[in-house]
Amino acid sequence: MLSRISKSAYLTFLFITIFFFNNYAQIVVPSERVQDRVIVRAEPSTQSTIIGSLRKGESARLMEDIPYWYKIELSNLAVGFVSKAWTKISDTLIVAADSLRKTDLIIGSWNIKWFGRGAVGKHDYSEMAKIISKMDVAALQELMDPNCSRELDSIKFYLGQSGYKFNYVISNLTGYVNNPEPGKSNYLERYGFIWDIDRIDLLNASSPLTFTGSPVINNPKCRQVPVYADFKVKGAQGFDFRIMTIHTVYNNNINYVRKSELEFVNQWLIDQSADPGSVEKNLIVIGDFNANPDGQPHHFKSIISGSANYRVLFEESLAAGEKSLRTTIQQSNNPDADYFLLPVYDHALVSNETSYALPHNPMTKASKDLGVVEFDQDSLWKNLNNWNKVISRMSDHRPIWFKLNYNAEDRD
Repeated sequence: MLSRISKSAYLTFLFITIFFFNNYAQIVVPSERVQDRVIVRAEPSTQSTIIGSLRKGESARLMEDIPYWYKIELSNLAVGFVSKAWTKISDTLIVAADSLRKTDLIIGSWNIKWFGRGAVGKHDYSEMAKIISKMDVAALQELMDPNCSRELDSIKFYLGQSGYKFNYVISNLTGYVNNPEPGKSNYLERYGFIWDIDRIDLLNASSPLTFTGSPVINNPKCRQVPVYADFKVKGAQGFDFRIMTIHTVYNNNINYVRKSELEFVNQWLIDQSADPGSVEKNLIVIGDFNANPDGQPHHFKSIISGSANYRVLFEESLAAGEKSLRTTIQQSNNPDADYFLLPVYDHALVSNETSYALPHNPMTKASKDLGVVEFDQDSLWKNLNNWNKVISRMSDHRPIWFKLNYNAEDRD
């Protein structure tokens, strides 16, 4: 019979053994030769379907070690195979493995100038895909009929070549047609959303997009009526959220329309937050607000800036002492010191009820909470020495992005 002391020691040893047996696991990570990510396939074959990817800095649970392949479980619980040529295994606790998985939910927005309009294949889809691949969900503006589906399919193709699985939705046309009011010339565009289906679910898939007003043609308040979609992370907490995207009028001749559009967005956020019957309180409005254009009335500043009803994320960094960062590309070969600070046309607004899911208060660039993708500063584009070519192949706007906590609980 064990003595009291030896029995206690034995039970302690047994507990530790069971704990480590159940919680200790090998994980698979990309090897040092990987620049971005490793493709995950449904079967151990290079001809098998791509089901996801394992990014540099992420990890997956090792399930089985077979010749030339590792069978793994991803953070979204999907099971697949990665090539040993591009990965390696590492012994660690499961809890440590979980801590290596991506915890940031990246929301982005990009006004892609006249996307799908003009010459077939004029855009650099490969470079666009590289940018979008860094985001979990991106709102898109200026999708132009009739070719935007084909263009987005091209971006999806290049995303797939890099191991990403994205999908997209496109809205109906919205804008002005034969409008009798002065200055409201014919103009139509679509909105869109594109998202990483390994990490994000689109809700209400049968009818995913909702215009926030009607009619969508010749609307009295908005030229392009804003549209929203609902999404949900595939993580254990199931955080869901609603994104509305907007593209306001720039034209100074009808700048009163931009004022009306901004008043509409402001009131929409207030009403949605205050309405006890609203099923979604995690609200995001992101897009091209054409905020405070030079030589035009600063409606954004008078209506949106400093609001206590929601958070204006890209102004929080300014309040913290950081400089602004322009959201349109460089179009001067001899810019002065302030050229890269303005204009900041694109913005992101987030309901106060979502503050718990944001990483910091205030949100700052120094903390890598948000940012602007300055793709035009890459040597690929600077070497062109022709900004019109950059606009044609990419856009005149830079994408913006901000972070939420992917593992945030869903409180609404």
